[in-house]
Amino acid sequence: MYKILFILLSFTFFSVSSAQNIVLTGEVINPITNEGLHEATVKVLNAANDSVLASTKAKLNMIVEERNGNSTGYLDKNSGAVFNLKISSSFQDVVLIVSASGYDSVKKNIRIDSEKKRIDVGTINLLPVMKQRNLNEATVTATKIKMYYKGDTLVYNADAFNILKNESLRKLVQQLPNTKIEEGVIYVNGKAIESLLFSGKDFFNGNIDAALDRLPAYIVSKLKVYDKQGELSELTGRDMHDKQYVMDVHLKREYLGTWMAKLEADVATEKLWGGQGFLMRMDDRQMLSIDADVNNFNEERKMVDIGNMVNSYPTGRHKNKVANIEYYFEPNNTWRFSSNASVQQKEQKTHSWTNTETFLAPDNLMAKNKIFVSYKETRINAYAALRARQTKKWQSELKFDFTFDNMRNAQDALTLAFWKRGDQDWHTWEVDSIWNNVTRLSSDDMLYTLLNPTLQKQKTFTYKPEWKTSLILGGNPFNINLLVNHNNVQNDLYNNYKLDYLSTQDNDHRRIYNNHTEHNTMVDATIDYAYKYFKNDKYDGVLTPYVAFNHTYGNLSHPYYRLERMQEWSDALDWTKGSLGILPDGEW
Repeated sequence: MYKILFILLSFTFFSVSSAQNIVLTGEVINPITNEGLHEATVKVLNAANDSVLASTKAKLNMIVEERNGNSTGYLDKNSGAVFNLKISSSFQDVVLIVSASGYDSVKKNIRIDSEKKRIDVGTINLLPVMKQRNLNEATVTATKIKMYYKGDTLVYNADAFNILKNESLRKLVQQLPNTKIEEGVIYVNGKAIESLLFSGKDFFNGNIDAALDRLPAYIVSKLKVYDKQGELSELTGRDMHDKQYVMDVHLKREYLGTWMAKLEADVATEKLWGGQGFLMRMDDRQMLSIDADVNNFNEERKMVDIGNMVNSYPTGRHKNKVANIEYYFEPNNTWRFSSNASVQQKEQKTHSWTNTETFLAPDNLMAKNKIFVSYKETRINAYAALRARQTKKWQSELKFDFTFDNMRNAQDALTLAFWKRGDQDWHTWEVDSIWNNVTRLSSDDMLYTLLNPTLQKQKTFTYKPEWKTSLILGGNPFNINLLVNHNNVQNDLYNNYKLDYLSTQDNDHRRIYNNHTEHNTMVDATIDYAYKYFKNDKYDGVLTPYVAFNHTYGNLSHPYYRLERMQEWSDALDWTKGSLGILPDGEW
């Protein structure tokens, strides 16, 4: 009898001692104030019979500061009130109940995984209890909830923030709690936002600044912050470690499919003029945006629905012409098309005059210099991408990027140097008329004259086609990526150098021509297979063997040419800037 009892007790002790403890952890906050609820009661019940398995109080973090040798402490309300509970892993289903005085209780069912040592239940939001009163007559005001959690998603209510009618999405994001913008990057709770989406779609192709400044805030309904699965995870239906931390902007229903437009013109004295326009439409499937600007105000402007963005140039006379168009279309999860194109032309004209006096004995050296610069640049950029997908089978995307840049820079430089003898006031001459005053100088006073015009031309072509495809083999993606980048640069430099010493015959006349051309083609191909070798919740990992090929071809350049002392060329052309860009006939 005693032996049997001893055996039973031994089995009981072994059963109890072999049970593993699991820690349930989380935090409790008030979502209206975003403050932790200190001393909130947390209980864990057995789902089978409602018996209490464990209970505790949620605690705020204690912050201790040292000042003048004295320690002071206070509770940090800006952080959540944290709780930890230990229960036995022998229970499979439990119920978590969180309550606090003046707040509605929250009940949450939890499934216990015996293989885990710790289970994080996340953030528990307790809302204040609504009070009911019978009033004869009263004005009721309410505070809108600014933010709340829906599962693992942080949701901001745009209507709860004070936004003016003419303010952009950037102004709204800057008001969100625990959110800041630094150097074009959005941070939420200290973590960088990798993509700014609209109804789950990347309408602006990763250009967060353009989205923040172009969209008005008053049409926004809510903003969601969450971890979004990457394209490989969506394609395979498994976690391929390509999640992105995103902010997803949702528009109010009444503004979906609405056209937003703006047009204005400017006229001023001194022959100043300008005009700009903006057109935009967005819904759940597509976005179209067009903007244009033409002005000679020394400004580079971009019109958006809520105002203008301006870059100013302080010197010279600048003329700017620019037009942009963007289109994005994603009707379903199978097809996606995105494109953009821009054309920009900049013109700049600058005049400068300089007087220089060098004090020497017995005479001072005077130099007068006049420079005129004319700069013009035209840039065209076009991009298009088409993606087709069949989930859990394959995905393919074709991209093409084209850039053309044409630059022309002409400079006309004139220099006159002479001796200032005695009390002659050569410095009082008008600087822009120095060549008209050469006859007023004697050969003994004149040192030299320099005529030095320069013309530089550059054309750049860039073609960049790219093809990506992913095939699902054994539940894992087999990826093929092919990129071709062709770049062509043509440089032409013309320079005339005419130096005349009036008192001697030591003159220097030369013409210089520099032609430099480069052709570069780069081919880059990669094949990889992302094999997920762990398939349970406790361990996870992906092995990616790959083969890469890279080949660069080209880099053909022509040398530097100095064409001088060629009698036929020198006699046929003058030395002013009008002769630049012209080469002599015949073979040299």
